[in-house]
Amino acid sequence: MNLIIMLSLFLSLSYAGNIFVGGVNLANVSPNSEQEVDPNIKVGVTVSAENISGNLRVGIGYTQRGYTMKESIDGILAMGATTLNYLNIYTLYTYSIQNNLSVFGGIQGGLGLGGKFEMEMEFDGVSMDFDDDIESDDMSFDYGVLVGGDYMINDKMGMRCSYYHGFANIIEDQDSDDNLRNTGVQLALLYKL
Repeated sequence: MNLIIMLSLFLSLSYAGNIFVGGVNLANVSPNSEQEVDPNIKVGVTVSAENISGNLRVGIGYTQRGYTMKESIDGILAMGATTLNYLNIYTLYTYSIQNNLSVFGGIQGGLGLGGKFEMEMEFDGVSMDFDDDIESDDMSFDYGVLVGGDYMINDKMGMRCSYYHGFANIIEDQDSDDNLRNTGVQLALLYKL
């Protein structure tokens, strides 16, 4: 249901924006301390609409973050994925290097919309599956820096590569040492309206 609300909001806002951005988010997390589980990349989607005013861009969008993991401990194989959904608002300052190439940096905040945790465990040929919904109330407000570059192929179409590094703990009311922060590389197409 959150996805339907997000898509409706995004479609209505995209008509007001100057640039439509859509692509993939190669999400991961950064642990706050040494942890037994080593997180890996989870592929998600990212869509947003941006308004341009001089060198400033203000955008709103939807991003899937999270991580995957695969660990084998004492003969037990555990594989899992965590998907975290966010409504993002961001402000970027752009600098043009050439007519079709620019770089940017800025800040981004994300309101947690909920998510899903899935895990499969195998031991001596026996497999067990677990899944659980992550409520939006369990997610902290996410904030961090967003840097990257845009390459315009022509007047209407372009490509973007960016990196996000979050500073907030993901899980609300959890000890900081056991918590994680969002990171991710976004690869997207741009379309100027």
